[in-house]
Parts: sequence; C-alpha cells; structure tokens
Amino acid sequence: MKKNLHGYQDPSLPPLDDKAIHELNLHAAQDFAKRSIPGSFIILIALLITAISSNVFSDTGNLIYLLITALLLSVISRFFILRALPRCQSDHSLKIWKNIFSLAVLVTSAAWGAFVVINLYFYGTSTLTLVVLMFTIGIAGGSAISLFIWKNLAHAYLSLLFLPTGILTLMNWNTVNASIFFGFTVYFIFLYLQIIRSNNEYWLALCNTKLLQNQTIELANAKEYAEKANRAKSEFLSSMSHELRTPLNAVIGFSQLIVNNPEEPPTPSQEENLGYIQEAGNQLLKLINQVLDLAVIESKEIEFPIESVSLAKVVHECIPLIQTPAKQQDIHLNISKDIDYYVRANYMHLKQVLINLLSNGIRYNKLGGSLTLSCQLHATMIRVNITDTGSGIPIQKQDHILTSFAHLEKEYTSIEGKGVGLAVSKDIIEAMNGNLGFGSVEGQGSTFWFELPLQQ
Repeated sequence: MKKNLHGYQDPSLPPLDDKAIHELNLHAAQDFAKRSIPGSFIILIALLITAISSNVFSDTGNLIYLLITALLLSVISRFFILRALPRCQSDHSLKIWKNIFSLAVLVTSAAWGAFVVINLYFYGTSTLTLVVLMFTIGIAGGSAISLFIWKNLAHAYLSLLFLPTGILTLMNWNTVNASIFFGFTVYFIFLYLQIIRSNNEYWLALCNTKLLQNQTIELANAKEYAEKANRAKSEFLSSMSHELRTPLNAVIGFSQLIVNNPEEPPTPSQEENLGYIQEAGNQLLKLINQVLDLAVIESKEIEFPIESVSLAKVVHECIPLIQTPAKQQDIHLNISKDIDYYVRANYMHLKQVLINLLSNGIRYNKLGGSLTLSCQLHATMIRVNITDTGSGIPIQKQDHILTSFAHLEKEYTSIEGKGVGLAVSKDIIEAMNGNLGFGSVEGQGSTFWFELPLQQ
C-alpha cells in the first residue's frame, strides 16, 4: 500500500486492499488536476505581464514566443488530459495518465525557469530584472505548493524552476548573484519542506477517511446481518411456539378430562400423577407464551391500544395471584397505599408485567423475607418499585439480566424459569412509552422498577 500511494509512507496505518488503493489514487489524481489548472493560468498571465514589462520581446522575440506557446499548449492540454481521467479504471491506465499529466506540468515549470534565466542572462542584475525575477519566481514557486499531492512531481517542478537560475548565478559569481543564490536556496528549501508536510497531511487524511468509510460499510453490513439473524430467530421462535402450544394444550386438556371424569374417576395415585402433568404442562405453556410474546415484540409486530388505566386496580387484581406462593415461602407483602394513579398503558400488558415482576420478587426471595411495592412521582411519569430481600444479583450478571434467556442458573439452580419474562416485560413497557430497569446489591436484595406516563 505504502509504495503505491505516490511514495507516501506511514507504518501506523493498517493495510488497504488493491481496490481501495486505486480509489485513493484516482481521487488524488482528480484533486491534483483541479488544483494545478488555476495555478497554470496564473503563471501564464504573470509571464505575459513580466515579458511585456521588460525588453525581452524585442531582444529575444522568437525564443520568448516559443516559451509562451509551450506554456499555453501545456495549460490547454491539461483540460483534455483531465477529461480522460474518468476512463482510467485500472492502475496501469492511471499510471499512464499520471505520466502524461506530469509531462504537461513539467513543461510549464521548464518554460518558466527558462524565462527567468533569459532575463537574468541578457539583462544581468538590473533593477527591472530583479523585480521580474522576484515576481516570477515568487508566483511560480508558490504555485508549486498546489502540486503537493504528488510529492515527487512537485519537487521536480521546483528543481526545473530554480536549478537554471542557480547554475547561472554560480557561473557568474559576484556579490549580487551570491545574494540571489542564497535567497533562492532558502526559498527552495522552504517550499521543499512545505510540500513534504502538506503531502503527508493530505495522504494521512485521505487514508483515514477511506478507512473510516470501510469501517462504516463493515458496521452497516454487520448490522444488516444481525437484523436478518434476529428476524430469523424471531420467526423461528414464533413458529416453534405455535407448533408446541397446540399439542401441549391437548395434553393439558386430556389430563383435565381424566381428572374430572365422573364415570371413571382416577385413583388417588393417578390423580397425583395427573396433577404433576397439569402443573408441568401449565408451566411449560407459560414459558411458550412468553417466548411467543418475545418473538412478536422483537419482530416489531406488537400492537395494542394505549388507554387510561388505574394502577391501583391492576395492582389489587395481581395480589391474589401471588399470595399463595408468597405464603409458601413465608414472604410478607408490603403494598403501598399511595398507588391511586392513572397511567397511559395497556391494561392487559401492564398486568402481565406486574405479575411477572411480583412473581420474580417471590421466586428469588429468601424464606421469611418481604416484598414491597411502592410508587414515586417523576415529573410526568410514575415509577413503580418492587423490592425484595433476596440474595441480590451478582455484579457480573447485571449487564445481561434484562436480555432474553438470561437466568441465574448457578445461583438458583432449583428455581424454574428461563429468563424470558424480564426481556418481554422490558419490551412491553418500552412499547408503552416507558422504561424498565433495576438496582441490586448482592446479599441484600433487588429493586425492579418501571416508569409509565401519567394520565394528564
């Protein structure tokens, strides 16, 4: 890469492929051509002005006419050469184009350098000659800065411009020529270093821009791939959930028919076993329903009406559903009385979220612990806090606890659940223009909360 970028070298940059290098070189060639054409016109006009101001036309008319003609042809040819640039689709054709365009640029420099030497040779170091010399060299030398994109060409341009004058002053050495020589040398070194600095900055910026574009494309492709994979996962979960729920409902239904069959009632042992079947079936059906909810939400197909819902009414309907498991673990329920608020939500889904969070608060609590539900007002939002006195969530698990299928397997191996409920609850709350989060201290307990807009 470093070798092909017109001599630019920077070991800190990662490698680019051949296609990227060609695109960079083509972009640089376009920049170079556009920058160099205005400067060539300025040089041509400056040469005409200085030639008319001196006696060089009358003394060396044919030679000056030849230089002006060469300079004019060089300037005009650049337009035609520039029009051929879009057709340079290969490195070889771009290299040929660069060589032809470089030749046109160097003709300009050679003609300008010859013009300066002719003035200095015929008229010596007269005041008019020195004015013409400083004026022409200043403009031509400054125009060399516009060629910095191709560093080697810019340095060759400077050499053709300054070298003839330097040789002539050395051949006719005197005090004035010595001043001219050293002045030109300092100016040459300044321009030489300026070209190197500008060249490095240009190519570094160009390469970094290209690398950033490549990274942007890679990120876009990765995002598209992830979205496709996520859609495929959601479609698979949705399909499998439907396929599993149909036979499972049959299993639960037939077990209920057997239990409730008055003609052939099951024996106590059979009834106990059928109870296990129903309990396991209902648990599995609950999990399948959660997976189906997750698939629907992640596929962005979830739609439900948002209405004014009484928070107190939803809470009071949820309490009876968790009292039995709370009694089984001797967990004391503390339900705040300050919950008489109306929120913008969907009644059924809000109830689903509350049941899930309250059930988790019991499931992951300690024996004889407590579970507290309280509310806090935050401007136009109401926050519902559900706090347990369980073992808390380890710090290393907290970043993933709200993701799908996150489950504290090692810490709670005896607790049922596959970590779907929290992810579903989070998506439901966000679909209702709210937020869901938590705070936890290992060994002390956790507080899961959600916020919803208040009914104005």
